[in-house]
Amino acid sequence: MSNTQMTTLDKISVGCDCSIVSLALSSEIKARFSEMGLVFSTIVHIKKKAPLGDPIEIKIRNYTLCLRATEAEHIYVMPLECEPRHKCETAR
Repeated sequence: MSNTQMTTLDKISVGCDCSIVSLALSSEIKARFSEMGLVFSTIVHIKKKAPLGDPIEIKIRNYTLCLRATEAEHIYVMPLECEPRHKCETAR
């Protein structure tokens, strides 16, 4: 993703990376997310999204975390880059 505009985490595509800019959440939720590593300048990788977009599975600091879309829409990020599309291979 070459766009350098700030956006929210819920709008980042699967397979893309972004950097956290700010959290626009209540202080209680912000503290909980900070304890999980969701802090300024942390790199987040979008692993999966459910078919209807909720929840969103992310990789952050070597672990996987699922967020509600309603929480992700309050996490402001700067898009970095996307991994190239790979062909999907099925197990035989």
